[in-house]
Amino acid sequence: MTHLLDHEFEQISALAHRKWGLSIDVKKRVIVENRLQAMHREHPIDSVQSLVRTIDGGGARPLELALFDALSTNHTSFFREEEHFKLLRKEILLPAIASRKGLRIWSAGCSRGCEPYSLSALLRETVSDPKGRDNRILATDLSTGALAAARTGVYSRQDVSGVTPQRLRRYFRKVELNGAPRFQIVPELRDIVSFNLLNLLDAWPMKGPFDAIMCRNVMIYFDSPTRDALTRRFISLLRPGGLFFVGTTETLSGNDIGADQIMVGAYRKRGGGR
Repeated sequence: MTHLLDHEFEQISALAHRKWGLSIDVKKRVIVENRLQAMHREHPIDSVQSLVRTIDGGGARPLELALFDALSTNHTSFFREEEHFKLLRKEILLPAIASRKGLRIWSAGCSRGCEPYSLSALLRETVSDPKGRDNRILATDLSTGALAAARTGVYSRQDVSGVTPQRLRRYFRKVELNGAPRFQIVPELRDIVSFNLLNLLDAWPMKGPFDAIMCRNVMIYFDSPTRDALTRRFISLLRPGGLFFVGTTETLSGNDIGADQIMVGAYRKRGGGR
């Protein structure tokens, strides 16, 4: 597979929007070409038309997931936008301790696991026995590669560059992978996190209610109608007063989604006081 013709790029873009809600504009054409070329080495295909026809036929799930991996971006970091974690601790975790109730938090678009493991660390720093109090963190993504990396929980020095020395000592163990130093998440952070494959455009098996949902820097790849529809679905799964987080560069129409903005990128579902 070489350079994409105009109609081939349009076919790939249309498929990505149809299947996963991704909005891929022409500025990303070279990136798409390079990633399709890399994908072709493991999944040889005759043509773009054949690729689209096969995936639309529904009989090639591994190929479909490989294409999503090729087209999606999995940049992430630990405690990204830390003000969100401080707000979550104040508004959700501490009140839950006082009422002695378990917590349900969803990291949607969890990428390689930095966000859900950050949530798990925050729980451990706030609650004396996170697992014993029936706290659960659901982490979902459609990238099989990202989920595999998340479950393994092994990160490079660059991945953990923003982690404080105290947290690095407490939550990571030094390991070696292919002759290079790596940092692996300790088991106690993994035991309350459940990683699952999920296409946000499909039916959701979870019923809620969640105390908080994070879908940060994910919906920026969707068009406005898709973002609006997903936002309402997320809000519907929150308990009254629950928090919904998006990236700090994302904006939502808070007046008609059933939630009010309380800080940049953070919204509280109406009906829970305050």
